[in-house]
Amino acid sequence: MEPRLGRECGHTLTEIMVSVIIFSVAIVFVYQMLFSGQTTVAFEGERRVALRMAELKAEELKYAGYASTGDDSDWTSLNMDVGTHPVDPTVILDDRGTSNPADDLIGALRWTVRDTSWVDTGVTVRCKIVKVSVTWPYAETGDISRDRVDLVTMVGE
Repeated sequence: MEPRLGRECGHTLTEIMVSVIIFSVAIVFVYQMLFSGQTTVAFEGERRVALRMAELKAEELKYAGYASTGDDSDWTSLNMDVGTHPVDPTVILDDRGTSNPADDLIGALRWTVRDTSWVDTGVTVRCKIVKVSVTWPYAETGDISRDRVDLVTMVGE
């Protein structure tokens, strides 16, 4: 009888196991990349919404003018008094496309006004520096927020 081992063309159990392990590692790596990419896209979308909110608020404050005042109760105020505004900065940053408020992303929109007026050679320049900040998610407990967008502008009289 001739030995059959020399004529067989199949794969050994060890080769199959190594192939399965390599394939499994590759599948896990691809899944991780897809999940990471999806998370990055979601965070980037939130950042863009926050940036747009900050831009719109800065434009509103510039349009309202140097001496604008308001009730300062929430983020719709146009108060340009020196200090940090508003009293309640909470704003819904992103509703994630659903009608369920439980998955809303809550942010905080604040602005700080600093007077930077000066007099030089008899000329008085009156202006305020306004820093608009949007942070999310808003942590009332004092925890660090995940992300933040800051814009700085000047408003003159």
